[in-house]
Amino acid sequence: MLVAETLRQATICLAHANYRVPMDSGFLMNRMQIDIVDASVTVGDRPADVDLIVAVTEVRWRGSDVVAFRTTVEFAVKGTIVAKGIGDLKVVDSNVYARIRKGALRSDAVLTSAQQGVPGELVGRLNESDVALKKPKVGNHSREWEH
Repeated sequence: MLVAETLRQATICLAHANYRVPMDSGFLMNRMQIDIVDASVTVGDRPADVDLIVAVTEVRWRGSDVVAFRTTVEFAVKGTIVAKGIGDLKVVDSNVYARIRKGALRSDAVLTSAQQGVPGELVGRLNESDVALKKPKVGNHSREWEH
């Protein structure tokens, strides 16, 4: 899951930084493929430093604006490729994005200031604002957290 999210975020970052896509643009990933190449790499007691090797291809333009491209990303830990991914990005106007995503987000998926989240130290965070988990509902005896 982290590989997929990292690929998505790196692709969006490249759109803004390298192709000057406006910050209020919407992004759709029409296709994403992830392959774990080497699951045997261990990281130890600290988070691993992961290097991304990124290639951008199939860039499509509308006038002077980029409207789509493909990223191919290799994820390396200590020089060993551990995962590969491909993402096909489409850039859309913020109004178009809002119409597409309307109703797609659950209204209870985000903590409000009135909701009590779990203590940051319980989930390894120092800053309470980094925590997006809230306490389980009363009577919920499972080991699942709400988010």
